Amino acid sequence: MSAQIKAMPQIAVQSISEKVDRFVDLTNQLSFVEALIKERDSLRKQLAEHADTIGSDAVKLTGNTTYVSFTKAPLMRSIENIGGFLEAVGLDSFLTAVKISTTVADKLLNETQKTALFEVTTGARRVKDTGEIMQAVKPRQGAQLFEFLSGLSNPDR
Repeated sequence: MSAQIKAMPQIAVQSISEKVDRFVDLTNQLSFVEALIKERDSLRKQLAEHADTIGSDAVKLTGNTTYVSFTKAPLMRSIENIGGFLEAVGLDSFLTAVKISTTVADKLLNETQKTALFEVTTGARRVKDTGEIMQAVKPRQGAQLFEFLSGLSNPDR
């Protein structure tokens, strides 16, 4: 019995260099978008604050050629009596519902307790910075460039 081997389709694979160049290109393009998003969010906040002065129902604000509608402001809730919540739902449900900040826990626990209670895992890397690599000019090209530039400053040549 002979085994049949299927040919794997050829998939174009980008090199790491090509991926780096594309990543930096996209990052540079998105930096312009980030400024627009920041301005838009600032305006949204200002307009929402203005809508709050009009009333608590839905509000439609009009410009010269456009409008923006805001929903009714939601009611925000928080549990003020943690002990009462624990008593109402029971310990198991309470432990399922509660999330503990590791920043706060760090302040409350000593190192031995932290070692016993915390699980430490490696998170995702973040990009520290991006930039362009300066390309070296080949010696012959450098000489030609120097000749060209010196000709610009000396019109007699």
